[in-house]
Amino acid sequence: MSREDIQEQIEDFKSFIESLNKRLPVNEHDLVGECRNQPILHQECREQLSVAKLMYNRQKVRYNRTYADQCMKIRDNPGAYSLDKATKDAVQDCAQSCKEVRAAEDDLLELEGVVDALNGFIESIKQRKSFIRDLVTLFVHNYYESHNLQRETNAAKDIRRESYVQSRRRRRAQDSAHEEED
Repeated sequence: MSREDIQEQIEDFKSFIESLNKRLPVNEHDLVGECRNQPILHQECREQLSVAKLMYNRQKVRYNRTYADQCMKIRDNPGAYSLDKATKDAVQDCAQSCKEVRAAEDDLLELEGVVDALNGFIESIKQRKSFIRDLVTLFVHNYYESHNLQRETNAAKDIRRESYVQSRRRRRAQDSAHEEED
């Protein structure tokens, strides 16, 4: 697989991750649809993760081979790389500065980031599943119809109001402190 192919696949992964971001929120008014789509979302993410892991492992092998080949070239002809002696550290440093090795390492790091992001989405999808299950449980037990949510709504308003009052008091205190300094 060429570097261009790898970069194209990485862009495809990034597009998939972007589409996951849009599909992750739960539509509370369509719980049946959400319950139906949850396993599909999980499966799609798992499939992409397995492909990303495979690509990562292949790229890791490619990076190791490229690095080893470059080290061999340097050891065979250290003068071509402006080295007086082919010590282990000098050969490794020189190989790391090689364009091909750096490109392989960059691709490896990008694929590692994709794998990490997809692992994060798998965890988010699991939490999404729990959230949907909780919403369904509340809906089945008629929570939204049998409870007057006015108390919870008023409590949230009180918290926001108190937070606003405290922030205004802090600003006034800061302003008065600045005025005293002037």
